[in-house]
Amino acid sequence: MICPRCGSKTYIVKTFIKNDRVFRNRKCNNKNCNYKVKTTEIESSGWRYKDIVKKIKELVREVK
Repeated sequence: MICPRCGSKTYIVKTFIKNDRVFRNRKCNNKNCNYKVKTTEIESSGWRYKDIVKKIKELVREVK
């Protein structure tokens, strides 16, 4: 993940799971920034990527 403050990479400090969600505490790798951020992961039923790309291509053809 990228630091929202400076754009450097972040690393995971702590991970814990609660109620089917994954929480992560992250810290920026940039020693001048040291920004801390918390993230939450939620399980998704998934995107049908190929179907979405196909629909976008159809829409673009209609516009042309």
